[in-house]
Amino acid sequence: MKKQMFSFSEVPADWALCFQNECPLHENCQRWVAGSYAPKRVIVRPCIIGGGTSDKECRHYVKAEPLTLAYGFHDLFSHVRRNEYTTLFNKVIQIFGSRSAYYRCKRGERPTMPSQQEALRNLFSSYGYGDAVVFERTQQTYFFPSANS
Repeated sequence: MKKQMFSFSEVPADWALCFQNECPLHENCQRWVAGSYAPKRVIVRPCIIGGGTSDKECRHYVKAEPLTLAYGFHDLFSHVRRNEYTTLFNKVIQIFGSRSAYYRCKRGERPTMPSQQEALRNLFSSYGYGDAVVFERTQQTYFFPSANS
């Protein structure tokens, strides 16, 4: 994991941290990395206690790997042929789940998740527009599963 990309400010307040340096999985665990970045001013946070019991297992383990979020794609349909526009547009709306979600992502107000990026690339490639999916900016961040995970 490239630690310089990690920011403790992104860690949700209810997300459990881990401080178990003896765990063999700790260096690749997002909970441990988050704990290692906890500022000294943090006094109370949920923590993992006794999660790992074997050399290769921990039920609280979350692999520390960044996600690439993409923002904005105003030119997505600029090269689409007129007779394919409606079909493609409707399929793109399905990828985002609603028109409002599509427009928020298009304007860059909301991130396009990696699975949506892949679905867009696959869709446009299947129509012969392999280079059409270009995002205005990307950002690497980390995903924090809900407290119930």
